[in-house]
Amino acid sequence: MAGLQQGRSLNQAQAARLQGAEAKLKALRQAVAGAASNAALNQQLQKLQGPVLGPADIAQPLPLLKAQVAAVLDQAALQITREREASQPRTPCCYFLSCSATPSPAWRWPWALPHWFGGAGRR
Repeated sequence: MAGLQQGRSLNQAQAARLQGAEAKLKALRQAVAGAASNAALNQQLQKLQGPVLGPADIAQPLPLLKAQVAAVLDQAALQITREREASQPRTPCCYFLSCSATPSPAWRWPWALPHWFGGAGRR
């Protein structure tokens, strides 16, 4: 029982961390969208503890700089999604769907049952 509670606490902590990362990502995207100059963008990114821009980055035209920062944020969003998916518990059905082995004859897939096909079933 203690192991189950510890697992739940870990999942809750991870969920909270991912929610925080998503909120920060949203704020960073808003900063990129609202920036009127390279200096303003750099200042907002520093304030939000986002990606660090070097002198060569700041010297680029603003649309290019915004596109590059947006690409970095897209990668961060992808990482958050991967972590969220990895933290989800797998159900036995999902296990069998992702498994290359054929289930035993004793196992009946729910969608193969006759009542899911209007009682006809396959023969």
